[in-house]
Amino acid sequence: MIEKINMKGYETISKPSKNVIKYLKYLLELSEEPITIAEIGIGVGATSVEIVKLLREKDSFYFFSYEKDVKELYDDLKGLDFCTCNLYPMGNTRRVYDSYNWNLSKLYAEGDELFDLVYLDGAHSFAHDALATVLLKKLIKPRGILIFDDVEWSHAKSPTQNPQKRPKTLEEFNDEQINTEQVRKVIELFMENDDDWKRIGGISRQAVYRKI
Repeated sequence: MIEKINMKGYETISKPSKNVIKYLKYLLELSEEPITIAEIGIGVGATSVEIVKLLREKDSFYFFSYEKDVKELYDDLKGLDFCTCNLYPMGNTRRVYDSYNWNLSKLYAEGDELFDLVYLDGAHSFAHDALATVLLKKLIKPRGILIFDDVEWSHAKSPTQNPQKRPKTLEEFNDEQINTEQVRKVIELFMENDDDWKRIGGISRQAVYRKI
């Protein structure tokens, strides 16, 4: 998978998230204790590679996507000399009602505050990411960080998901949903008015929140 980084056609998903790296470095400087990071939606592994460069042997990295993709990324990361952290590939099928939320729900059921930082770059739909946000708010430790990607994204603005390019989008979403920035809607409903969370960065392309 990671061989696709910077290849033609993958340019937009070949840039690692600067916010993820920034706040991961902050967490590593803050404490010598082991930390646990999660990435939901892995693209071609550009951010994942930068994460494992920084993580230590005692740290852990969970990554969520389709089964085939997480297996491929797992194999790629294991082959990197600098990857010493614990890897947890969390794959789901491509069936209609399966998603990363099922794996998150199983972690949620264990009742632990698991993650120090989560990068949510998933389906960008309210149906997926509203539930993911509810689950993650419980799964993130106090003073942990949640980063939302593509806050300004919508199906209408997407070069690959707009109805002209992908007619099936009209079967899956109504007109209002197609034109709505659905990640922003999730943030407005579940993050902005929650006193247990403070926005510490962004509100346009990415938004960053810390658990009080």
